[in-house]
Amino acid sequence: MQDKEAATVSIGALAAIATYLTETAVLVPTWVTFIGWTSFYAVGAGPAGFVRSVFANLGGVVIGSITLLAMHLGANNAVLIALAVGVGSAMAVQASKMSVVGSLPAIFFGFSCTVGTVAVTGKSIATIGIDSPVLVAGTALLLGNAFGIVSQWLAEALGASKNIRGG
Repeated sequence: MQDKEAATVSIGALAAIATYLTETAVLVPTWVTFIGWTSFYAVGAGPAGFVRSVFANLGGVVIGSITLLAMHLGANNAVLIALAVGVGSAMAVQASKMSVVGSLPAIFFGFSCTVGTVAVTGKSIATIGIDSPVLVAGTALLLGNAFGIVSQWLAEALGASKNIRGG
């Protein structure tokens, strides 16, 4: 099977499974899962890409959480919110210098997904427990990266070349 056809079957079938799973069993935002999946392919795929993407995404979740906590403490002060976002963005760039989290886009995927998860759940960044936006975003990104590597392996099993990136 050609690379694109193998990726089509693999990603199409697994996207349906991922959507069903996130709607019924692992109640995390499906779109965050898909961003984690995209991140996997964006950083280079394969086992090394999986590790790098996961660490970068989770680094972004941590940086996004710190930024949101600072914003929360700023109590709707536009200047403090702007400064928190500026500092958080600068932290993301500095974190990208570390080899294990060296993908700036993947860090910002995690950062953005944390902000988005807070927005769509209506939960405060300070929420503790299983419905914490930090835990929800991190879980969804991990799940997405897992679907990424499984989709690559399935595409390879269907005859795609080892360097398939879905793109």
